[in-house]
Amino acid sequence: MSVMARYKANEANDIMLPRNEPKGIPTYTEEELEADVCKVNPWLFYYERTVCVCALAAMCVYLQWRVRVFLMFPSTYWISIPLLVSEFLLILPGLFISYFIIWHRILRPLRRMGDLNIPKAKYPGVDVLIPCYKEPVEIIKETVIAACNIDYLGELTVVVCDDGNREETRKMFDTVYTDVKQRRPKVNLKYEARNKDKKTDENGKLIDYHAKAGNLNNAIFNIGTKGQFIVVFDCDMVCEPEFVNALLPHFYHKDPSTGEYEIDENIALVQSPQSFYGVPVNDPLGQQYRYFYGPVLQGWDGAGSAPCCGTNVMFSRKCLTSQNVTGNNGFAYGSVTEDFLTSMCLHSLGYKSKYVHEYLARGLSPDSLNDFMKQRLRWAAGAVEIFIRNNALFCSGLNMRQTYLYFWSGFQAIIAYPLLMVCVVPFISLADKNIQVSPSQADEYLYYMGTFLFFNIWMLIVSYRDVPMLYLVRSVQESVFMLYMKLQSVAEVLFKGKLQFVTTSKNVGETSAFYKDLVHIIPHIIYYIAAMIGTAWAVYNVVQPNAKYEYIMADVVSLIWIYVVLWQLWPPIGVVLADARKRMQQQSAAKAMENAVPPSPQFLATP
Repeated sequence: MSVMARYKANEANDIMLPRNEPKGIPTYTEEELEADVCKVNPWLFYYERTVCVCALAAMCVYLQWRVRVFLMFPSTYWISIPLLVSEFLLILPGLFISYFIIWHRILRPLRRMGDLNIPKAKYPGVDVLIPCYKEPVEIIKETVIAACNIDYLGELTVVVCDDGNREETRKMFDTVYTDVKQRRPKVNLKYEARNKDKKTDENGKLIDYHAKAGNLNNAIFNIGTKGQFIVVFDCDMVCEPEFVNALLPHFYHKDPSTGEYEIDENIALVQSPQSFYGVPVNDPLGQQYRYFYGPVLQGWDGAGSAPCCGTNVMFSRKCLTSQNVTGNNGFAYGSVTEDFLTSMCLHSLGYKSKYVHEYLARGLSPDSLNDFMKQRLRWAAGAVEIFIRNNALFCSGLNMRQTYLYFWSGFQAIIAYPLLMVCVVPFISLADKNIQVSPSQADEYLYYMGTFLFFNIWMLIVSYRDVPMLYLVRSVQESVFMLYMKLQSVAEVLFKGKLQFVTTSKNVGETSAFYKDLVHIIPHIIYYIAAMIGTAWAVYNVVQPNAKYEYIMADVVSLIWIYVVLWQLWPPIGVVLADARKRMQQQSAAKAMENAVPPSPQFLATP
């Protein structure tokens, strides 16, 4: 089954993807085009910032109240102080990042090269790099064909960077090459496979080929590519024909003296969003990342920090090849998330970046919960690697906003440990009446907590402007159902040392075994079992004749807390159950076909 066939087969069951408007590019003012930033409605601008200020004030009031009531009982300091520290670590950086995103969010105008009135002879060369390893060749083929169909007047070179050095990939390339030379003779199509023999250096250590980063750098430096701009696609990303024409204009600025557009030598990269086929309509795991590829990156962009996200991105060759912060030129070594580390290095050298919110390429989502979790583990572990070994606090050249954002990216995995404590404390409160989630009257707790939640939910709704509210729900759930994976990522970086780059599975038509998926929800199931025991214990305490009102209310608060966590943990469990149900139905259908009684032969009537 080809990739395109899979796309069509899934179309009816997939979530609706954002697509380019058929009416074309909107009309922008000259001021917007020169600044490369769209104007914002001033009323909307001040409304959103007012909500941020109110939410920040409510957060401060809530936190000071928590400090005051928790420090009233010295006998429980052993649990209350760690809980307070955990809440501060979760609330302060976690919510402040949302304020930050709203405060700095910008939108870039949609542009095309034809709008710049640049002569064809001055169109810069563009190299399109497609790194691959051991992915199915039918997936790579569709990506290569789409890249060769890019509509661009300048010189276009497409390079298949085969790090697996496989015969089947080479044969696929030969077939595509013959076809491309007939239909698109001006496109330069190349194939490159690195020789990665297990060689040793002068110290006797195996040479590190640096996975995807090394593969891309090999194509940039060693095979004669020379385009002024470099596009990177993952091997499953099928791009639109206008990809280059849509991103390249954002590297230009108008010279005020001549009125002509020239390349801005300080812009290092322009990132566009990713979207995926094969995602269910309710997107239980939030795999479309609509909030990240929208408000989050627009906020990063407004703060001068738009990062590379690994694919669907265009680089300036001059900027990329000049960075040497981690000891090598080109894509940075030292992390399994080479894209993010490279972005930080470029920003530390004073280069700029942009995020253009136009969907120009689509790929395949992970095919199972196991693949999804492995992908997210690599992302989280890469962020932790950068946090520990290339911490933004010690990276000279970054401004304060860039330092904060890059620091937060790694720190959000670290705070999984205080989040774990917050999830466990309600059980401690149920077991020991002297320890309470809220060591105060329940109505006082609900007043402060309710006010805090009201303003911050309002703020989150504002931050999710132009994004379906489904993704606000998924984001709240993900903060907890990915907890175990984040704990694992921190442990792997601390105790395993250098991580190995593992590609995300893109096997068409294959799913991981049920037990592999089940492993990822064992912590969730344990929490569900503990919740049932805790509920039974709370009910037992309530029916006791000497039950006190304040203890009953304390148990109610603890159970509410626990059941919110249960709701947050549900999505991966639901995915596994739905997959198991689907397998059972398929097995039943197959068995029914095997046991079907063939029709009796029909004999002709005797004349």
